[in-house]
Amino acid sequence: MRQEHTRQRRRRGRRRGATVLRVVLGLLLAGILFALGVGLGRALEQNPRPIGERTSVRTLRPVPLTAEPVTVTVTVTAPDS
Repeated sequence: MRQEHTRQRRRRGRRRGATVLRVVLGLLLAGILFALGVGLGRALEQNPRPIGERTSVRTLRPVPLTAEPVTVTVTVTAPDS
């Protein structure tokens, strides 16, 4: 009987330790998410607000292509006869 009581205590201790670890990790995660949210809020707050829309239209004209000079060298030798 005493052995079972000791085993139950150990199990409870393990469960309690796992629960405490989960709570600590949850709080840590919540703190990280809060810090990221604050950082994102500040970044959005610091950006200047656009004043209306601005549309720009440009027409690109093609540039004429010039043929590049090509030099071809042909060497012909006479057969030995």
